[in-house]
Amino acid sequence: MEEDSKLRSKLFRELYREIKDRFAVASYKNIRRQDLRIAIRYIESWIPRKVS
Repeated sequence: MEEDSKLRSKLFRELYREIKDRFAVASYKNIRRQDLRIAIRYIESWIPRKVS
């Protein structure tokens, strides 16, 4: 887990944005139940595009 809270916040925003794009939902909460395992695997293997 990232120790720097500002960087951690940026990483979570980036991840949430990519999840929303990948699963075409307005919120991660709207991911269909049948897609939850895929979403979890996506999150586990996620690599940030940029670290700034």
